[in-house]
Amino acid sequence: MRLGVSAYSFGRAVHKGEIQFMDIFPKAREIGFRVMEFIDLPTPDGMDIMDFAQKIADRCKESDIEITQYSPGADFLLGSGGDPWAEAERIKRQIDVAKVLGAYGVRHDHAWRFIDPRRKNWEDALKVIVDPIRDVACYGASLGIRTMSENHGRMFQEGRRMEALVRAVNHENYGILVDIGNNVCVDANPLEGILIMAPYCYHVHAKDFLFRPGHETDPGPGWGRSSQGNYIRGTVAGHGVLHFPQTFQILREANYDGVVSLEFEGVEDCLYAIQAGYTNLMHYMDKESDSERGIRGMK
Repeated sequence: MRLGVSAYSFGRAVHKGEIQFMDIFPKAREIGFRVMEFIDLPTPDGMDIMDFAQKIADRCKESDIEITQYSPGADFLLGSGGDPWAEAERIKRQIDVAKVLGAYGVRHDHAWRFIDPRRKNWEDALKVIVDPIRDVACYGASLGIRTMSENHGRMFQEGRRMEALVRAVNHENYGILVDIGNNVCVDANPLEGILIMAPYCYHVHAKDFLFRPGHETDPGPGWGRSSQGNYIRGTVAGHGVLHFPQTFQILREANYDGVVSLEFEGVEDCLYAIQAGYTNLMHYMDKESDSERGIRGMK
């Protein structure tokens, strides 16, 4: 596995003017990263997104940074005027952007909610979104770009639901972007979720959360609520409740050997958090677990 970073992690520093967007690539390389991921591109007014993608690709090449992943947003229930096939066409154009970036993976979202309050079940959503998502996967395959969806958005945030989605789409070019931390948001066991999703894993997000039981006093600004009302807050990778050594062991045993992108969503200074997260995750990824040593010793 290789450790990368999502450009999204630098968002607060860019917003505060501490660093310019085009300067985050050499900064990431200075920290030690050689791989980057991008979310929706902040294309300047008046510039074509393809031209901006090429500009980013050139700047990353200058900085000795490889772009492996592009992760635009999508909604196959409510996006593109509520037309899932129009949303599929929109995402195909985003795959064209990924081609210019040089990325070989595209994560698109799946579904967030129904407008009709009588239709809330994720299984209802499957009936609407599976065929358009398969169409996107086919298009990605034609360009040599793998497509995937992430375990987030509450409707499909739990491992079994993501497995059901991938199996329903049933295309060899479609898999899961496994976010290590997102099961916390729906009060699911993170390691169980990783174990379920690992065989379908095409890319990984590594982020961490602090956790407080919902019956305790509200911790204050920066904290959100899980599905069951527990308090959660993004933090530096390695400072929270996620079990990274066990997680990486599960991924290795599932033969995942791709990129793990650091994704920071906390209230700490993001440049500090990215540097600390890099140090911690490199330690966890390089460290052989006690159980692996024990198993090898018995052979």
